[in-house]
Amino acid sequence: LTEGSISFNLSHEPCRGGGKLTLRITHDGDGFDIESTQSLLRSNDSDSVLHGRGIKLVESLTQRLEYEDFGRSVEVDYVWQEE
Repeated sequence: LTEGSISFNLSHEPCRGGGKLTLRITHDGDGFDIESTQSLLRSNDSDSVLHGRGIKLVESLTQRLEYEDFGRSVEVDYVWQEE
C-alpha cells in the first residue's frame, strides 16, 4: 500500500453495570460486495472460504455490525456487563 487512508472513530457509553464501545472504521479502498460475502458465509460451503472469516468472528463478539459504502465503512457495538 503506497497511498490511501483509514480512519478510526471510537466512542464509549457507560451503562448501568457495564458499557458500550462503538467502533467505526472507514477506508478509501475498493470495498466489497457485502451481500454476496454474507451469503457465501451463510452457505454450507463457508468452511472452505479463505476470506471473510473474520466477519463471523466479529458478528459473534458484537451486538451490532453494520456496513456502509460498499464495505468501506463498518460500525460495531461491543456491549458488556459486569459480573
